Amino acid sequence: MTDFTELDDEALAARIVGDSSAYSILYNRYFPAVYRYIYYRVGNTMDAEDLTSKVFMKALDSLVNQQYDRKGKFSAWLFTIARHRVIDFYRTNKDNLQVGLPDLFPDSTLSMDQMEDMKHIANLITQLDKDAQELLRLRFSAGLDFGAISRIVGRSESSVKVKLYRAIKHLHDRWEEKND
Repeated sequence: MTDFTELDDEALAARIVGDSSAYSILYNRYFPAVYRYIYYRVGNTMDAEDLTSKVFMKALDSLVNQQYDRKGKFSAWLFTIARHRVIDFYRTNKDNLQVGLPDLFPDSTLSMDQMEDMKHIANLITQLDKDAQELLRLRFSAGLDFGAISRIVGRSESSVKVKLYRAIKHLHDRWEEKND
């Protein structure tokens, strides 16, 4: 078994066919971020786990069948798959969707004031348009850079930055109103 931990994502993706341990490294690198992104989209653990496993199965299948375009960035490609799985989930489960926000910090040791602040922030985020909410999730839940986000949503990097900064400013302004 070869040690691939020092390789970048694209080099690992190229080695998947010959050595499955390369995939386990990619899986371990991206599982937390993909799960977190999906969890904040669907709001419950069971569906998030199911969708996350489908994302990684689709990614593995595509890598093995050499359907990954090596010209792009792996993280953007993987989160595009995740985004499409969530969209498919909402299309097929319109009647069974839960309403409400995900539990942001299950089993948390946050104080009551901190929990109230988190609920207020979550409420403010729901007041943003869907596009801004998605960009915030990709940036902060998934931890993606602006370039990867721009590839996922099919917009220029500068347009993603502007939209994100405006959303953050809007949240900041509404937060300040609450605290004045």
